[in-house]
Amino acid sequence: MAVLVAAAVFEVSTGLLNTVQWYPWPFSFVPVHYAVAWLLAGALMLHIAVKAPEILAHWNRRSPGTLALPAEEAADRRSLLTAVAAAVGAVTVTTVGQSFTPLKDLVLFAPRHPDHGPQGLPVNRTAAAAGVGLILAEP
Repeated sequence: MAVLVAAAVFEVSTGLLNTVQWYPWPFSFVPVHYAVAWLLAGALMLHIAVKAPEILAHWNRRSPGTLALPAEEAADRRSLLTAVAAAVGAVTVTTVGQSFTPLKDLVLFAPRHPDHGPQGLPVNRTAAAAGVGLILAEP
């Protein structure tokens, strides 16, 4: 469980820091991000495998043919769906400004800003920042 939670927190936090292009760590972001994603997937599969008997017992305790949930579970499901909808709404509002310019002032987590760069082109890194230089062919 600790590996699952740590990997998930690492993925989200480094992903957000990558979005703002701030790299306070000494490793290369992309390979480590992918490696931890595989670790996260493995930890999640292991967690599901360990909890499978409890999951099956929960789903088998209902009478067959009924889809109705007990009242206490229905409230929990409603709370979960409300929280998911709020999270999706917050992410959408804080990133949609990169495409929909009237909301450009709300952009917090988007990698591109519509008014940055030459001629208002949403460029997130200059050639100099990317390490691209002029290559001259020798005669």
